[in-house]
Amino acid sequence: MEFDLIRTHFALPFQHLADASHPRIIRGIGDDCARLRPDDGQVMVISTDLLESGIHFFDDASAFELGWKSLAVNLSDLAACGAEPLGFVLGLGLSSVCHDWLSGFSKGLLAAAQEYNCPLVGGDTTRRQSGLGISITVMGQHPASHQGYDRAAAQLADRVWVTGVPGLARLGLLLECQSRGLPLSLPPFSQEHLLTLLNSTPALVRSKALDALHKPRPPLQFSMALRPIVHAALDLSDGMTGDLAHIASASKLGIELEEDALDGVWQQVWGDSKLDFAFSRALALSGGDDYQLAFCAQETRSEEIQWLGSRHQVQVTPIGRVCSSEGMFFRSLNGNVRPLAIDSFDHFAFLKPSHD
Repeated sequence: MEFDLIRTHFALPFQHLADASHPRIIRGIGDDCARLRPDDGQVMVISTDLLESGIHFFDDASAFELGWKSLAVNLSDLAACGAEPLGFVLGLGLSSVCHDWLSGFSKGLLAAAQEYNCPLVGGDTTRRQSGLGISITVMGQHPASHQGYDRAAAQLADRVWVTGVPGLARLGLLLECQSRGLPLSLPPFSQEHLLTLLNSTPALVRSKALDALHKPRPPLQFSMALRPIVHAALDLSDGMTGDLAHIASASKLGIELEEDALDGVWQQVWGDSKLDFAFSRALALSGGDDYQLAFCAQETRSEEIQWLGSRHQVQVTPIGRVCSSEGMFFRSLNGNVRPLAIDSFDHFAFLKPSHD
């Protein structure tokens, strides 16, 4: 059954994509190891992500959307270093076999693979006691002369940019929790206040937020075009404040985010409807699951960055700058600057430290 499952849902549907990538793919699905050949003058980069039901997605998540997202979260890591996809391997742990679910998952996975030209080249399946586990390792390449957007490479007075709308996927998660009757969490708001805010969210914004959560679109081509421009970068996955703090810490500098810039990004999404900016700022600063790009570049390159964004149809916005004081800071509309608490997703936050 296992080999029939692999052949039906993965080997055959993905074969044409692997064939089209010859000669980069010397050997794909069907052998003990995949064999890849990067282009001349390129170095290989590798990233892996593990998604678990009940932690990273709901048990009743759409199979198609889960297939798409499983690959997209890995491709977001390639975008964070300006790399081009070469291929990926899939590890799938199933507690039961449902061919309808597998068909939907495979179609979503294939849709993302085709969109980003990233063929499936191997993997493994296994049985588990309960739930669903998905592990993808993606391989990519970039020119050997490219430094890969080192997080420690931010420079004083760089502008800080983001693609997309930071926190939009967090809004999608809140909407999903609301629809399921689950507890809502977004400090400092109460459950009742959050319900009021969600109920007043325009229908078009709700649709965009759910799409951002379930079908993230990392800006890969745009990130590759930024190679001559960007100093430091990473993908926004665990919350913007916590993610950008990694760049600040590694570069031994600080990052100052600007209230008016964040408000402007969200007002574009909200349109003419009344927006509670305290709500949108909380989403932007602490939201996760965006799988968009944050990067630092000299202010003199701003016009070029905006042009590249238009060319690649990517929304890109300057939201702050690199400063000399280490840490994360927030500049309000009145010019006051305050330290920002580092808020990001932690898989092990619920565990008590062991002193054994």
